[in-house]
Order: sequence, then structure tokens, then C-alpha cells
Amino acid sequence: MLSKNPFPPSMLQNLQTHEQQLRSQGVTFGRSRLAINAGPCVRCGLCMYGCPYGLLYSTTQTVDALLANPNFRYAPAFAVQHLEEVGNEVRVHTLNAQGIPEILSAERAFMAAGVLASTAIMLRSLGLYGEPVTFADSQYFLLPMLRLRGVPGFERGDLHTLAQLFIELTDGTLTPNTVHLQAYTYNDLFEAPIAQKLGALQRIFPSKAFISRLFLFQGYLHSDDSRPMQGHLERTATGDALRLTSAARPDIQAILKKVIRKLGRMRGLTGLVPLTPLLQPGDPGRGFHTGGSFPMSANPSGLETDLLGRPQGLKRTHIVDSSVLPSIAATTITFTVMANAHRIGTAVGQ
Repeated sequence: MLSKNPFPPSMLQNLQTHEQQLRSQGVTFGRSRLAINAGPCVRCGLCMYGCPYGLLYSTTQTVDALLANPNFRYAPAFAVQHLEEVGNEVRVHTLNAQGIPEILSAERAFMAAGVLASTAIMLRSLGLYGEPVTFADSQYFLLPMLRLRGVPGFERGDLHTLAQLFIELTDGTLTPNTVHLQAYTYNDLFEAPIAQKLGALQRIFPSKAFISRLFLFQGYLHSDDSRPMQGHLERTATGDALRLTSAARPDIQAILKKVIRKLGRMRGLTGLVPLTPLLQPGDPGRGFHTGGSFPMSANPSGLETDLLGRPQGLKRTHIVDSSVLPSIAATTITFTVMANAHRIGTAVGQ
């Protein structure tokens, strides 16, 4: 759905007024695309706590719809340990709810357990203990920015607190890749960190005036501009564990500084001033945009998969989550992952 800004649309109008100039500087923007059922939304402001009305999309909704199909069977409470291909079937070795080993068999298996679990399961299935794996990650950062004008009544209850709009920077002087920013307006989670930062000064600081102008931008860089993570599956006394490490990338800070300088220069067009000292780069994995541990390739080798997400040596096992994305874009990846999974499923079905 296209979100509706709960405040007077002065910021969006400002961007639209200067759209031609912004585009000439490699800036595009728009209302956020959100997976919510907008019709019954009562704008209670509780989005960040979990919608009490169940309007935010959850895979539970898709499973519930699939249950109406007689060819669909949902088997919850199984913990997948590993898979093996035997003849024309895939055997999925699991532990059931009682912790008892149980094998499920199928003509094909589609792995979508999330990048960390999918990677661990596949390494275990292939017997690749100690084999180094590289994860592509999108560098996450938080950047507070202030509007030049405040918004009266910002703390009123009739609002949603998900991302309000996005801004994307495509500027080769920053990086060859897109930089993605998504803006959040007021929610009550802003207040505690601000009070903590102020300490005793909060008694004299004009907090309401400050928060009325505050936007929190959540940003992402392309995985080529981010710190990759390395991992390996390690045997332990109780089973095994996926160990992760990351390497330093000094150039990330340089890219972020250039991004902030650009945003500062555009304040007359955007109506926003970046609060540079409050920039918070996240640790690798913090933005949950991670993948690429089994990247797809037209000519796969090593831990690469073919274009149907199949690791080398496997014919009926397909990885369909972000593990097979060759890189992680700065923009949100959910639709990309879903579209790729649909492509693989459709191709296999044909």
C-alpha cells in the first residue's frame, strides 16, 4: 500500500516542489510502500510494537490462505537438521516437537529458512564443516535529521509509525551504487533515547519543539560498499554452530560522510538538516538485509548455486531465500527475494 503521511505534507510537498532539481542531483523519493492492510487501520500508533489488529503482513496470513488448498499440508514444529537426495526424492531429516528424529520425503525441497538457518542446514547437508562462507550484507545506519519547521500536535494518537517516505541517492561521486534512506516520523520510542542523551539537561531542553522537527532516517548501502561477514559451520560438544566474523572497512565511514555532506548541501531543497554527530552506523547484520552465502551463477562453482538455487551436486534441492542473491542492494530486499523465489518455483513447476 502507499502510506499516508499523518502530518501536514510540507516535507513531501517541499520535495515535490524541487523534484526537477533533486532529480538532476541523483535524488528520487516517494511515499513508502508498506505491506499492510490499510482499509481497517485506526492509526493507533502501535505499529512498532506489533499491530494489535493484525494488519501488518505476516507469512501466517499466507499459510492460512494456503490451508484452503487440498494439495497443501502444513507441518509445524519440525526442526530441519539436514537434507539428502536419494534417487528421485529429497529426504528432510528433522526433529519433531518431542525431539525425536523424523524423516519427511518429497520430490523436491525448497529451502527458505532465512539466510543463517538456510546456510547452516546446507553446509550440514553437504558435510562442509569448517568451509569458509562469505555473506553479503547491506551496511545499516541511523541518521536523525531536523526539519526546518516543526509540526504542531505531532504526538497526537491518529498516526501510523512505520516508514513515511523514502529517498534514494544515485550519485557516482558518493559511490557507484544506490544509497537508500527511509524516513520515520514521531513515535514514542524516540523519547527515551533523547532523554537518556540529555540527562539532567532534559529539564531545560525544549524537547517537544525538537521532537516536532525530528525525522529518523534509516539508511542502507549496497553490499559492495559494506562489510561482508565470514562464517563457518563448527562442530561442538552439543552439535554444531555457525560462527560469524566480519572484517573492517574504513571506506564505509568515508562514504557515509559524503552522503551526509550531500544531504547537508540539499537542505534548501529538502527542508532537512542532518544531525551529523548523531550518526549511528550499525554492526554487520544489524539491518537484516543479508544474503549471498550460496550466490546464483550461470556457471556455478564452489558454494555457488545454479539459476534455480541448486548447490553443486544437488538436483532437487532449491534455496529460494536471500542466500542465493549474488549481491544485496541498498533498497529493501523483500520483494526481490519473493520475486526470485516465485521465478524459481514457476520454472521448476514448468
